[in-house]
Amino acid sequence: VILQSIADGVIVCDAERIVTLMNPAAEALLDLHDWPTRRYSFAQLPLTLLPESGASLAARPHQERYEAHGRILRVTSTSLATTGEGRAGEVIVLHDISDEVALDQAKTNLIAMISHELRTPLTAIHGSVDLLRAGIGGQLSTVQAQLVSTALRQTRAMTGLIDKAIIVANVETNTLALDIQPTKLGTVLDNTVRTLQAAVESNNVELQIELSPDLPAVLVDGRMLQIALEEVIDNAIKYGGGAPVAISAYTVDDDVVVAIRDRGPGISAEDQQHLFSGLSRGADTLNAAARGLGLGLVITRELLERQGCAISVQSELGEGSVFSLLLPGASREVAATAVIAS
Repeated sequence: VILQSIADGVIVCDAERIVTLMNPAAEALLDLHDWPTRRYSFAQLPLTLLPESGASLAARPHQERYEAHGRILRVTSTSLATTGEGRAGEVIVLHDISDEVALDQAKTNLIAMISHELRTPLTAIHGSVDLLRAGIGGQLSTVQAQLVSTALRQTRAMTGLIDKAIIVANVETNTLALDIQPTKLGTVLDNTVRTLQAAVESNNVELQIELSPDLPAVLVDGRMLQIALEEVIDNAIKYGGGAPVAISAYTVDDDVVVAIRDRGPGISAEDQQHLFSGLSRGADTLNAAARGLGLGLVITRELLERQGCAISVQSELGEGSVFSLLLPGASREVAATAVIAS
């Protein structure tokens, strides 16, 4: 009776993935009503795995997104109790998330549209203020020069926020374009530190940089790596309590690790589990004076993972945090080319 009444579709398959039971909701979602008289396997059901899922339900039997007759379904698979001869079968639940996906898409499109519309006037404002700073309107007094510098700094910050919003929109719509090639990490770090100079000065923080000699080039998109580094280092500056921030880079096998250490309040184990989730800001770690949308680490994780990189954190309350970025060395490309050639 329960299976007949619930809104989610439920399918039961045997050990060979042959459908043995399907409730009315599943029949309606799949428009499939003759299953009792035919031996359908799961692979024969009218379900199309969405490209972003990246693997089939059989290969990763947890949760995937499928399309069926124009509807988006979240498909969850749970193995039934095993017998002495192996798996007894599985229960597959189909949850219609079409409305959620449409709403999320509308939100993403709105963010992208607003961000692009803001970019043009902001560019004009920045250019005009920069001309004032250059003295095109006459010599500036000390106070005027300070005001112009503040305006330039804030327009650059706003441009950065808009760029990040556009990147988030591109990530969510799978339209992010990457230019992955061998890149000098030292150059990327130099550009990153230069971009963050205003934050360093306003927070009176010292950046201590130590790079291992003869670091290999890394196989990344230099611009996207810089944005990811900016997010992590900016967080360390803001939440480090004014203590020096240590940035180091060293090799591990053929790869490169960049470690950013702060001496802030640290992050609880519970907050670490949600640290890279959307709009997540750990209650124990971020002080009331800190500003921002909490999107930085989400951007960082997405940008790194899409380049074949990874990010991890080690932290204890009262002991500060260490964020480690694992970057593929450019030798991977050489090795792959050699294998293909052979």
